[in-house]
Amino acid sequence: MPYGVPLRGIGYAVGGLICIVISQQLPGVGWFVSQIPAPLRFVILPFCVGLLAVQVTPDGRDVHRFASSWLRHHLTPRQSRAGRYGRFNSRHLRMKGVCTMASPFQGASPGPGVLSGRSVVRVRGNARLSVGDAVIGPGQLLIVRAGEKVRF
Repeated sequence: MPYGVPLRGIGYAVGGLICIVISQQLPGVGWFVSQIPAPLRFVILPFCVGLLAVQVTPDGRDVHRFASSWLRHHLTPRQSRAGRYGRFNSRHLRMKGVCTMASPFQGASPGPGVLSGRSVVRVRGNARLSVGDAVIGPGQLLIVRAGEKVRF
């Protein structure tokens, strides 16, 4: 080989071989894997996995980086509030520090909310915040003192 064998390709081939050996032990799948002839199963398939994994670059990244980001994307929760991830059924949000609330779509309304305790809300951009009969526009502040609750 004029340029040598990439070490990543050897690593991918070993990973493919390990997956094949483990899949032989699984019920149901193991029978199908064991029906493949041994030279094809232990030499040709891992070689093909290593060769393809080195040459394929989904999104311009290495295969292992793409697979890890794909798994992270599909396994993490879809919602985040105040730096915490999870599924939230309540519309109440308790936070400390600065929080930016933005609508995902222009003109969309996030729904009713409640501010309680000491809070300062600064309205920016072309947003408007309706509190009771009052409307707070861009550049204005809403100050909530300790013990007060404001529904918006």
